[in-house]
Amino acid sequence: MNASLSMPTATSVRTIPAKLMIDNRIVINNHLARTRGGKVSFTPLIGWALVRALKEFPGQNVSYAELDGKPYTVTPDQVNLGIAVDVAKPDGSRFLVVIRWVPDIHANEVEKTARVQQLVDAYRARGHLVADVDPLEYVQRSHPDLDLAGHGLTLWDLDRRFVTGDEQPRKLRDILGVLRDAYCRTTAVEYMHIQDPVQRRWIRERVELPYAKPAHDEQMRILGRLTEAEAFETFLQTKYIGQTRFSLEGGESAIPLLDAILRGAAESGLESVAIAMAHRGRLNVLANIAGKTYGQIFGEFEGAGSDDVGGGSGDVKYHLGTEGIFTGTGGETIAVYVAANPSHLDAVDGVLQGIVRARQDRGPAGAFGTLPIVIHGDAAMAGQGVVGETMQMSQLPGYRTGGTIHININNQVGFTTLPGAARSSVYSTDVAKTIQAPVLRVNGDDPEAVVRAAQLAFAYRQTFHRDVVIDLICYRRRGHNEADDPSMTQPRMYRLIEAKRSVRSLYTEALVGRGDLTADEYEQANKEFQTRLERAFAEARAGEPEAATAPEAVLEPETTGVSGDVIALVGDAFGDQPPDSRSIHGSGNCSASGWR
Repeated sequence: MNASLSMPTATSVRTIPAKLMIDNRIVINNHLARTRGGKVSFTPLIGWALVRALKEFPGQNVSYAELDGKPYTVTPDQVNLGIAVDVAKPDGSRFLVVIRWVPDIHANEVEKTARVQQLVDAYRARGHLVADVDPLEYVQRSHPDLDLAGHGLTLWDLDRRFVTGDEQPRKLRDILGVLRDAYCRTTAVEYMHIQDPVQRRWIRERVELPYAKPAHDEQMRILGRLTEAEAFETFLQTKYIGQTRFSLEGGESAIPLLDAILRGAAESGLESVAIAMAHRGRLNVLANIAGKTYGQIFGEFEGAGSDDVGGGSGDVKYHLGTEGIFTGTGGETIAVYVAANPSHLDAVDGVLQGIVRARQDRGPAGAFGTLPIVIHGDAAMAGQGVVGETMQMSQLPGYRTGGTIHININNQVGFTTLPGAARSSVYSTDVAKTIQAPVLRVNGDDPEAVVRAAQLAFAYRQTFHRDVVIDLICYRRRGHNEADDPSMTQPRMYRLIEAKRSVRSLYTEALVGRGDLTADEYEQANKEFQTRLERAFAEARAGEPEAATAPEAVLEPETTGVSGDVIALVGDAFGDQPPDSRSIHGSGNCSASGWR
């Protein structure tokens, strides 16, 4: 045995399905092609697998040594890994690894096709459970319903052709590639709970498509919106240290998301968009979406009057609403209204629906010309009754507003509480399933996927006039407000957050890595925006903030649908007291004199 210690020989043999490794490499390279670019070889895959194996079986990393003639087990603090690549020897011989292949399962064509269809349906119903939607930490997820073996299929079937619908026969590998892109990457679509087959088919036809990269102009628009969102928050953090503002940092993708929805509304010729939201990110939305000037906001930080265009509420700046004009890519414009909300919570949800319904009632029946958007927090969406109550009324004739787009800015923490300690449902958006609303769950670190989700949500609302939910999975870089230290209650989460680069930085690296953007283009755009902020800040400090203009299109009309006489009649009726002898209800014997 002692002699064997000096012989460098392999001491273990593992059987691996090489075909599986080949197909996994194809999946990884497809992912790299649509993110940062580049390809991966087999060598790092094998190395990664070995390190993971050592983590699960640490005993593989121990060694034998003798000290003073006594045997000892040596357990090193780290892993020294060396990978040998198969190369030809000088004498022309090679060292080869013999692989045992996974045996094929023989079945008739009809049976195999049925199994493939079951697998396809499983991806549509369960694919969201393995999607990469968490920007904080990548976790390789799996689900037994998505396993080939669970459906009586093998790796050999990947190269066989099957019919799964109206399309021509395709290789199972290609079918699964489309399904992974649709349901298991940075976007997870939940819609199989919808009972209407027309709606399910509509969604399926729009998500089960090969990946198409956005045009360069669209990429620049997305990057520009991210730059505005991040630079605005960074500027406030630098200039107004310690002041509470409930920043959007960590969820900056909400700005290109809203931008895409409002562009769609403007291009579709809608009359206006009405937005309701709580504190988180309100200042950013007011500045970068609703048209409130930077000078106005900086002036409020400097202590200037908080009156907005519609009249001051006397409330703090992150409670206020505004009215403005949004301009789309092609110059299309649409009126934007942000409702004031003097609450940390979703208290304004029902109020917004009333505002929107009142505006729509002035127009033609069924036109739904005002688009309602409600921006939730994840803890509020799961925990506040007003959310479910408002959703339950969404299809009632007296309350319909033609479909609301709900945006859940999912910070994955409510005040100080992680989701596992705050709710029993899997997702904070599960309340939306009670009204059979589709849920588009998307990783906030993939702004291109965020924009695609926004476009799909708007198209669904316009087609079916029903509610739809976008669950934007992101994080909260600071505490509940800028004075809190969140690491006191969630140390592990905030270690991950502190190590993260911003979504703007990640997207820029991806564009440069794919060859879609030069570093000079990015630096020039960032420099121009910083100049704009500095100019607005200087004007606010000098007491000369930018003037606000109230567009006539969004002001209240001089007349309403009800005359003043009718309003007076209703008011008088509430003030009248019934005579003492009158019975309040025919079946009761309680008189007015008994009321308190």
